[in-house]
Amino acid sequence: MPPLVAALLGAGLFAWIAGWRVLSPTSVDWVLKLDWQHHFMGWHFFRNDPWSWPPGLISSYYAPVGTAIGFTDSIPLMAIPLKLLDTSLPTPLQYLGVWLLLCFAAQGAMGVLLTGLWTPSPILRVLGGALFVVVPTLLGRVGHPALASHWLLLWALLLYFRDWRTPGGVPNFAALGLVAGLIHPYLAVMVFAIVAAITARRLFVDLPVIRRLWTAAQPLLALSAGLFAGWWCAGLLSLSGSDDLTSTGLDLYSMNLLGPVASAGWSRFLPQFAVASQLQDFEGFQYLGLGLLILIPLATMMGIARRRLPWRQIAPLMLVTVAMAIYALSPRVMLGPDTILDYSTPALDRLAIFRATGRFFWPATYMLVSLALWSVVTRLRTPIAAATLAAALTVQVADVSQHWVTLRATAHSDEFHTWPQTMPSHVWQGMLPHYRHIIFYPPEQCGPAPVPFLHAAVLAGTYGLSVNTGHLARRDRAASARHCAQIGKDFNAGLVRDDTVYLLNRDLVARFRENAARPVVCAELDGIQTCVTESSYQRWSSLAEFR
Repeated sequence: MPPLVAALLGAGLFAWIAGWRVLSPTSVDWVLKLDWQHHFMGWHFFRNDPWSWPPGLISSYYAPVGTAIGFTDSIPLMAIPLKLLDTSLPTPLQYLGVWLLLCFAAQGAMGVLLTGLWTPSPILRVLGGALFVVVPTLLGRVGHPALASHWLLLWALLLYFRDWRTPGGVPNFAALGLVAGLIHPYLAVMVFAIVAAITARRLFVDLPVIRRLWTAAQPLLALSAGLFAGWWCAGLLSLSGSDDLTSTGLDLYSMNLLGPVASAGWSRFLPQFAVASQLQDFEGFQYLGLGLLILIPLATMMGIARRRLPWRQIAPLMLVTVAMAIYALSPRVMLGPDTILDYSTPALDRLAIFRATGRFFWPATYMLVSLALWSVVTRLRTPIAAATLAAALTVQVADVSQHWVTLRATAHSDEFHTWPQTMPSHVWQGMLPHYRHIIFYPPEQCGPAPVPFLHAAVLAGTYGLSVNTGHLARRDRAASARHCAQIGKDFNAGLVRDDTVYLLNRDLVARFRENAARPVVCAELDGIQTCVTESSYQRWSSLAEFR
């Protein structure tokens, strides 16, 4: 019952802030903004693609290079099962709102299970779950739904602390690895680090020497097997080159040393400390909230004063979370707006495979909250512990609720749920079903595109066409360069096809007509220079005049 109560609290908080329109699968205007558009777009094309092996590959988006559902951050755990039901689902359809609701519910439920390791009291368990729900970094990630799956970290911590008491079964770790692999690589790596701490604790603390190595390794091996299975299904293993997996901006998306107290405007009571950039207020956002900033030190002092902190058991977890916290700072360590340490070198550029380093403080946050809850519920009598946690929760909500209200006003506004369609002509609806591909001359990755890709891509996915551009988290750079070279050759050779709609940069239309090996007709639709072969135009010529 307590897990259900906390799950309802978490889901209720999200629903109150976001509103019910966000949860409607057919309400897609809001997901066509900010980073949501990229997560939606992966699913929008994936659902129409034929099944591939591995199942997460996408051929019609960023064609002909293609990509994978894992590289559009479209939550393969949702996308792959829903593709099985595609013929019975409306078009377009989004599941990001429902996923966020589930994340808040799972956060509360996992928080109850974690707190329940140390107390049977229903009220203490619910209060513990509620405290996990109101950690600001959870709500701060709604702009990236896959990364809002912080319950994965609580699941890993649950196995860590439960394993300390009674060894967890291997299937638990395999399931955690598989689910994490089907959600997001950043969280998967954090989960891997926590399970590595379980292995280290088993090896050096828990087990007799004769059984240490094999038994200690089982959790990490099981998690790794599940993790790689998830990554394979999601198509994340389709890129193998290190240059393709790395990115830029290693020091831009870091956490500031003031991160835990830098509220970025979320706090009603604390001042807004200056940090190096707005990116540190977003990817590096790690504000704990005033309630937790009070509770964590008090609980820590309580545990130290009573000399009953289980240092040997928690040391491996502390080491890995501290290591991730150091990584979160990036090679350029900032205190407020100032750089206090900079050990950046080209040799460290490989670390940019996870360039948004600021996220790696999340495990430390949840470890601190977990240990604070452990100290309170095991060191105080139930009524006093309940009063302590309730007071911390009250202060936490009072501190950040003003920001909740601001977010709620935005999410409930008509503007938030309105997407300005820049390709409204009915001609698109009539002509596109006669074609299989949309080709940008040139696509965004090759030069100045004739129009931003999003609006054309939404139409392409709706009518089952491919498109030769898009935005991806990672891409095959060599294949992309080859496509840019090939599309230039095709243009110069005048290659045109009956199954393709060509969207051209205005400066290229005259040359396109001259080069075309077959007769083409063109017109301006919604301000976009659009060309097709003359023979294919005959199938829908009554809709618009092309010359």
